[in-house]
Amino acid sequence: RRVARSGPLQAPDAEEGSIDVSILSWNVLAPCWAGDSAHYMHISPEVLAWPARLDVIMEEIIEAQPDIVALQEVMFTVFDEDLQPLMESLGYVGIMQRDPKKAADHPVGNATFVLGRRWSVTWEEHRSRVLV
Repeated sequence: RRVARSGPLQAPDAEEGSIDVSILSWNVLAPCWAGDSAHYMHISPEVLAWPARLDVIMEEIIEAQPDIVALQEVMFTVFDEDLQPLMESLGYVGIMQRDPKKAADHPVGNATFVLGRRWSVTWEEHRSRVLV
């Protein structure tokens, strides 16, 4: 069951001269970890399937209209094939954490998207568990 949102994320009335920033952060549960885990036996396979979850994630992002989207547990293939193209179509610029120290059998990282019409990426640093 989903909680209904009443529209885009909005900051309370800010002081004059300040800048409002809305941030949506979400652990999307990498598909590689959702499949056979006993942790998710109570969730129907249809709901747990990546295409269904991707639809819900994108619906929430479209409705919330955040300036910055920070996603955790994003598979590199999901970023390249799904999230990057979809987010780009909404005007976001995306960065996927690419830590060279990460083991080859660790297929996930953090993805950050910024709304290109308001923000630009001027610096990034990739570390073990963090994308700054």
